[in-house]
This record gives sequence, C-alpha cells and structure tokens, in this order.
Amino acid sequence: MGNGFYLIMEEYMELADRYLPGRLEGLYIHGSAALGAYLPGKSDIDFIAVTKGVLSQEEADRLIRVHGELAVKHQSPELDGCYIIWDDLGSLAAESRYIYNGGEFKEGAPFNPVMWRILKDHGVRLRGPDISDLSIPVREEDLAEYIRENSQSYWRKRTEAMKADPKRMMALPAEMIYEELEWSILGLLRQFYTIRENGITSKAGAGKYGLMNMPDKWHSVIELALLVRKGNTPPEAPELDMITDALQLMDHLSSSILKEKKGLPS
Repeated sequence: MGNGFYLIMEEYMELADRYLPGRLEGLYIHGSAALGAYLPGKSDIDFIAVTKGVLSQEEADRLIRVHGELAVKHQSPELDGCYIIWDDLGSLAAESRYIYNGGEFKEGAPFNPVMWRILKDHGVRLRGPDISDLSIPVREEDLAEYIRENSQSYWRKRTEAMKADPKRMMALPAEMIYEELEWSILGLLRQFYTIRENGITSKAGAGKYGLMNMPDKWHSVIELALLVRKGNTPPEAPELDMITDALQLMDHLSSSILKEKKGLPS
C-alpha cells in the first residue's frame, strides 16, 4: 500500500484523537487495499471506524472537521468509510450510522455481507483488537443473496440502459467510455467470482478469473478492462463492436449469476 497510505491514516487517527479524544477504539481497512489491489491515484481508502458508543450529532460535527482538514491536505486518496460500534460487527440491519463517502459526511446504512467478508478474511488492523479476535458472523447464503440481488437491481439496470442506446454511449468522451467499461465488466466479474467461489477478489483478480472462465470471444474486452484499471487507457474511443461485445458479456454474467442461484451450470 505504500508509505503515503499509512501517512494519511496516521494523520487521520491523530485528528480523530484530537477532536474526539478516547472515542476511536478501532480502525480497520477493507476494500481494494485489504485485497492487495490498492492503486495510488485511483483507489479509495475503505475504512471501518469503531467508536466507543454511538456518535452524537455534536460528535459527528467534529468528525466533519476531521475529514475536511484531511481532504484539504490530501486531495487523493479519498477516504470512504463508516462509523460503527462493536456490536455492529457482522450486522445486516438497516441501522443508521454515520458514513463518509464522496467527500460528504452523512447518515446511512452501510452494512452488507461483502464488507464484512472482506474485513473478516482480508482486513487490515490499524487500531483495536486483532481481527482474528473479533466476532464477525458472515453467512454464505447472505453473501450469495446480496450478490444476486445487486447483480439484478444495479448491474442489470446499468447494462440495459447502455444497451438501449449504445450510440449515445459512443458520443461520450473516450475516457468516460473506458471508465464505464472497466467499472461494469470488472464489477460483474467480481460478483461472478463470489457467487461461484464463495469468496471475494479484487477487480484485477476478477479480470484474471474471467480470462480463465469466460469464452475466448470475450477475452479482448476483459483484457481492455484490465488495461484501463492499470491506468493504460487508449487515446482513441473504442469501436461500436467492442462496446457491443462488452454488453453481451455483461448480459451473460448477470444471467450466469442467476443460474447459479437455481443450481444450473452457467
């Protein structure tokens, strides 16, 4: 993850202790950094902060200052995380907790089985008990159901919107087209990996898994997504045929995830 990553998190803990002395009891990293796929300048720092008791509005206001000062000093990477209590670990309740996302501090329901699974299997401890000493229940069926629901409610709708008017997508700047292809292809491949392997992998890991498990006709769009992920975005916009192939792959992945639900071969 590099020295810059740890420097920012050290500064974050110093600010949190200054504005909320004695309240930050645990700090853990999940997401790409925990999966060994952190890319400086591209990845966020996904964190779970555990506080001594649920935060009050006045304490939340102090944390706004913490994140504000840190964002002014470090425009990148951006922090993305939530503030929970110890009893929340492993919870899937729609409990309202404070979250920091997209530069905004607000209330939300941050809990999902993917976050807990990454924390349990791959998380990085910066403060608090060792992760192996924490009770983080994650049921396989909860993880699978979350993936199936998300693949249809988020990814399927996203795919259908692009399929409805691919020429409109072609009119976007080349960089935006490639970012969309990378996000969608690798995002769905991550879900495909999870539903089949009952585990979590990075976007890069999902791309490699796709090259091993998808038909050859889609290897070129997967390789393209991996190139963009590494920061090697082509200068020219992709041809319409490439976008069509990508949409077909995304359709196939969404359908495959549902077939796994029914116990059918994908």
